[in-house]
Amino acid sequence: MRAPGRTLLITAALGLIAGSRSMMAPAVASRLGAAGPQAPPRRQPSRIPITTTLLALAELIADKSPVVGSRLETGPLLFRAASGAISCAVLAPRLGAERRSSAIMGAFSSVVGAYVLATARSRITTRYRVPDPVVGALEDGLALGLAVLVLTGSRGRNYRRSGVKTSSSTFHG
Repeated sequence: MRAPGRTLLITAALGLIAGSRSMMAPAVASRLGAAGPQAPPRRQPSRIPITTTLLALAELIADKSPVVGSRLETGPLLFRAASGAISCAVLAPRLGAERRSSAIMGAFSSVVGAYVLATARSRITTRYRVPDPVVGALEDGLALGLAVLVLTGSRGRNYRRSGVKTSSSTFHG
């Protein structure tokens, strides 16, 4: 069983990723889901992790374009909330959490993240006259760093690579 604080942090981080880069959260969740202990054996590997990763890469590139609208408009903001909710719900069983509460936390943290990061990006570009694509690249780095933390933090010690639950591996941190 996971420590509730750690589970909450991982879920909030995944939601924050969705608030920053809406397709990166599903890419992270699908990578974990494809290798997770609850994943059914398949004859062929799932294409979902590859597809979501390609969509996340396309979003990283598109974000630097001046024609991309604000993430705070209704449509993009709702999409980010859905992305955070679904990604966190997918990851919930791996964390020993309830899907519903994880989805709520994912939606909430993605909306908060979208507002905080959009505001920070705007202020940095205005106050320090840093070009928007440069600040966008810094935001990409933040999202990628959080993705690495979620990927490594959610693996923990509860499961062996084979997906078999170990009897002596409990998380104490």
